[in-house]
Amino acid sequence: MVRNLYLAKLLATTFKPPTGNYQSFAGALNRLPEQDRAWLPQKKDGSGVNVYPIFLCLEQALHFDLDALRQVLESTLKADETLVTTGLDPRVVLHRLIVEIASARRKPAKTGSAK
Repeated sequence: MVRNLYLAKLLATTFKPPTGNYQSFAGALNRLPEQDRAWLPQKKDGSGVNVYPIFLCLEQALHFDLDALRQVLESTLKADETLVTTGLDPRVVLHRLIVEIASARRKPAKTGSAK
């Protein structure tokens, strides 16, 4: 999920594909040059980019900055390594990761007037 959030934000920022519906988003990604598609997750049958999971993350990716998602991706890797290589309580490791993800999310803009 974190990787798909990062990819969604990166694609939306870099290539600016239409994000209104799945068909236009998928078409735009599949029309990218091969070198720009090679690093994207592929379908199991090898017939192209596995677009749907990335499309599902587009709306949530808007709530993060690209640098914040990069940091969250690194934190997820660090948490995975910690879970595998140490004897720390998994709940502590995962709680710490959740806090890092939540703190990376942009604060919503204030609307309306204060009374």
